[in-house]
Amino acid sequence: RYRSPSNQRALGYSVEVAAKLNPFELLDADDRPRLTAQFAALAARPGETESFEGRFRHANGAWHVLEGTATNLLQDPVVAGIIINSRDVTERRQADDAVHKSEQLYRTVAQSFPNGFLLVFDHELRYSVAGGSALAAYRMTSEELEGHTIAEVLPPEICALMEPVYRAALAGETMIIESEHEGRTYLFHCSPVRDAHGGVFAGMVMAQDITERKRAEVEVQQAREVAEAANRAKSEFLANMSHEIRTPMNGIIGMTELTLNTTLTDEQREYLGMVRLSADALLVVVNDILDFSKVEAGKLTLEVRDFDVRERFGGVLKILGLRAAAKGIELVSEIAPDIPAVLVGDAGRLRQVIENLVGNAIKFTARGEVVVRVAIESQTAEAVELHATVTDTGIGIAADKRQSIFQPFEQADTSNTRRYGGTGLGLAIAANLVGLMGGWIWVDSAVGKGSTFHFTARFGVSAAPTAARAATAALRLRHLPVLLADDNAATRRSVSALLSDWQMNPTTVDDGPAAWRELQRAAALGLPYPLVLLDAHMPDLDGFALAQRIKATPGLAGATIMLLSSTDLPGDAARCRAMRIGSYLTKPIQQSELLEALLAQLGDALQAAPLLAPSRPPGNSVAAPVRPLRILLAEDNNVNQLLAKRLLEKRGHHVAVAGNGSEALALLQYGTFDLLLMDVQMPVMGGFEATAAIRLQERASGAHLPIIAMTAHAMPEDEARCLAAGMDGYVSKPISAQTLFDAIARLVPAARERPSEAA
Repeated sequence: RYRSPSNQRALGYSVEVAAKLNPFELLDADDRPRLTAQFAALAARPGETESFEGRFRHANGAWHVLEGTATNLLQDPVVAGIIINSRDVTERRQADDAVHKSEQLYRTVAQSFPNGFLLVFDHELRYSVAGGSALAAYRMTSEELEGHTIAEVLPPEICALMEPVYRAALAGETMIIESEHEGRTYLFHCSPVRDAHGGVFAGMVMAQDITERKRAEVEVQQAREVAEAANRAKSEFLANMSHEIRTPMNGIIGMTELTLNTTLTDEQREYLGMVRLSADALLVVVNDILDFSKVEAGKLTLEVRDFDVRERFGGVLKILGLRAAAKGIELVSEIAPDIPAVLVGDAGRLRQVIENLVGNAIKFTARGEVVVRVAIESQTAEAVELHATVTDTGIGIAADKRQSIFQPFEQADTSNTRRYGGTGLGLAIAANLVGLMGGWIWVDSAVGKGSTFHFTARFGVSAAPTAARAATAALRLRHLPVLLADDNAATRRSVSALLSDWQMNPTTVDDGPAAWRELQRAAALGLPYPLVLLDAHMPDLDGFALAQRIKATPGLAGATIMLLSSTDLPGDAARCRAMRIGSYLTKPIQQSELLEALLAQLGDALQAAPLLAPSRPPGNSVAAPVRPLRILLAEDNNVNQLLAKRLLEKRGHHVAVAGNGSEALALLQYGTFDLLLMDVQMPVMGGFEATAAIRLQERASGAHLPIIAMTAHAMPEDEARCLAAGMDGYVSKPISAQTLFDAIARLVPAARERPSEAA
């Protein structure tokens, strides 16, 4: 019977209840035979003490583990019993069981640990578990490790390395280190092992053989370095190729253009025109290859500048309109009036996308029209997303080819490469540019009916003030009746939208006879049209014939007549002057160009500078008068020397020529110049070295000679290099005469003629 209050309390029984209980009745059934025999044996040995442990049922029904000692005092006259001292070790035994199970688990894992090994150690740094496939590399077995401390089994140098790591793990930290052993590389991950209460009772180190991975990383790094070296070599090759191709092309294109401005036979003019077209086609191929190389290298970047979206679209479409007119195709643009006047982004790359899509549309269209539409897809106060479409009536694209055409070197039909030409890079470059502009590109098409290419692009809305003067001037046109006659519906819609945007009152008809009837009707009502816009080339009654009829008819002769044409035939402008027709515009019509012409012909032109810089039709433009400059040209190529000299002299400039940078420095010692045109790559002394020498001399004198780089190096970084070297401007070869003159005018404003000089 229980007599000890402490034992009674340990199992939760009261003295009264415990006094009636047989302690062996509280024993677990598995422990009862063992402890019964143990206590029976102890009862036969007076005065002896034994340790015991067993599971007893608590008053609450739970099983508790008690351990203690039992002393035989049955012969003692006072005690006359067995004295038991016990304590509840349930939680400790549960923790021991958990540790045992953990060790069993770790041992199972360790034995099958792939490509490494796993070790478990206690607070004495003694291994309790060891195993794994890589133990053999350390020339150890699990049996040799388990039960031994790290100092007993590891070499001193490794022990010195690992002991701080083990101690850190036992302190609750996790550490990762890398070490080599006999030519192999191991990654050690050392961490604490915690019990159910969060206490750290052991540490664990997992080692992984990462030799092959490290070898692979080295191989990858070496391959990357080889690839980067190859990429650098390719970039250098492309830069050199660009220079070597553009230098002779500059001579071919420039000298051809100069020759075309001389007296030639029709046959000679035709042949030279073919040379110019072939050179332009070659330049497109070179530019495509260079752009695609930048796409591959991830170096295609966008500029962020303010630009007039209507002028940009109008400018590129004006040039492409000549190509369309040569094929008898109408090119029309429709730009939504609610698009902000000035956007922020890369106008040059936007132009490139439009030029590519419209150029393709013209290329693959034999008859009909190409219509470019631009509208707002979405807009906030700071940004706008444009949605542009280019619709043609060409050959169309098969459904299974509509995605592949945006991949490099892919075309809708391989036979088209021979029939239509091209590199197969244009759409791939356009797709990348559109992606950089925050948009995407896709196509709808039907074979034999035509295609519509769509793209979206995001731009900022400029905070700069818009052309308020243009808007004010346009108010003078409000409510002005105008008759528009054009046989192309898209052109009628486009031009009518522009007129309506200025709040004019346009009436549109689709041919000459209908226009004549409308003019007579309005005159009979006493409301003749003050302004008539006529397509120059319409069936039945074209614009010239109708204009002549109007001028010969009393009551109509006072109308202002403007002719619109998509063909720009050489004699058309002369016919207009002979007939005293006020203005002759080539399609597609730019907004600024039409507004300037309307105001000028109606007598409302501003006396100051133009409202918006008009883009004059190619072939009809007249060079702006300039003040002669003294220009030093540093160029080593004889053909390019002659070309640049002739272009500049035609503008009235005086040109001195140096064959390299050293000669340029010598000439600067004996003469005064307004401007220096500097080739970059020259023998003896190149453009960079010559510029550095000039800028060094200017530090003492305080002077500054404007220098324009005129180079065949045409990559974006080349312009930055030239400007960083101290040059003030940059023009890439092949040189456009207008681009060169614009660059000169920006740097030497005096190159523009003063009003007194123009008189």
